[in-house]
Amino acid sequence: MHPRPRLIVLAWLFFNLTISSNAMSMPNWDFGPPLQVGNRLFFTEPGPAARRIICIDKTSGQKFWEKETPAAVDLVATDGGDIIASISGKLYELNPKDGNLKIVFDSGWKKCFAERCGNNTFLLRIDFTQNTTMVVSSSTWKKKWEKKFDVEVLAHWSDMLLCRCELWAHNGNVSNSLGEWLAVIDRNSGRERWRKNSMDGQMAPSHAVAIGKFFVLQTSQDLRCYKASTGALLSERKIPRDQVGELELCSLVAMDDSIILCSLLDFDTTTLRATTGLYRYAVPELRFVEKMGEINANPGTIMHRKHFLISRGAAFDLNGRKQIWNGYSNAEQVAGDVIYSTAFEEESNIAILYAIEEATGRRKRLYTVTFSLQSQTAPDP
Repeated sequence: MHPRPRLIVLAWLFFNLTISSNAMSMPNWDFGPPLQVGNRLFFTEPGPAARRIICIDKTSGQKFWEKETPAAVDLVATDGGDIIASISGKLYELNPKDGNLKIVFDSGWKKCFAERCGNNTFLLRIDFTQNTTMVVSSSTWKKKWEKKFDVEVLAHWSDMLLCRCELWAHNGNVSNSLGEWLAVIDRNSGRERWRKNSMDGQMAPSHAVAIGKFFVLQTSQDLRCYKASTGALLSERKIPRDQVGELELCSLVAMDDSIILCSLLDFDTTTLRATTGLYRYAVPELRFVEKMGEINANPGTIMHRKHFLISRGAAFDLNGRKQIWNGYSNAEQVAGDVIYSTAFEEESNIAILYAIEEATGRRKRLYTVTFSLQSQTAPDP
């Protein structure tokens, strides 16, 4: 029996407000999400504006090298496995042997956020309110197209990007949204193939996944399946209240011929432990198939991996329909059968990177760094 949904909502909001409040005075303690190339693991140091890249052996944790950068750095991998560093609006190719950086693209912006969006392309954004987005080829390092509104890629398939688009107006330090819409944008040309304005009167989708030739969307109230190439609505399903209640805190995980709706059912304010229900729907008809079970995890962190669902803290066996381990947090999955997790010892100011075995949850310390909270610098303007 789960507590009343309204109480869970209040508890969840209290938890997130507490975390946000703490974040105002404390740095981000996580290492940057690890990226793996061969036997090497690459990540950035902990802190709100990391300026150091670290490379270690993925098995032993032995450090090969570390590289200091002139400004805050984020790492992202190309489809071919190359590591790209984003620094002050520029993209650099990282030499995995020694950490040397070679500039490959200059956006002309003082700062940008880069993310891979498939088929050897990167999507660059200044800030979600700045009305500027561009797509760059990682094969030629030339700009493919640019949009004068914010574009967030929700899912991609073939040469199509399913995007949530939004236009902003600015008055001094205040930014107001002028409207949002859902669109499928051609990855190469930037041309809109189809558009749904404000999701037919509803809010834009919270989550979306691509399954074959279909895009499945989830708003706060329903599931919708569209034909990717034309935008034709193939099926629509109201989410039952016993699956989502009044929480409306959900995410989607794509499988071969179905999707799993991951819905927050319970949140314990004493242990800060979340319980998420797993509900499977067939695609494209969105027919409810089964409740697969429950996992102690935030729904927004759950990923599909082989016959497991892996989250930042737990693993669920899809064959056995049961949770097989839990108890860790701040985990990031990379290639291979390993989950990487960060822990921070506040008293000694030590950040630790662990490797967690996927099938058993066994944890091994890989890398440790000690730093002073007072030495953490503010993020670049």
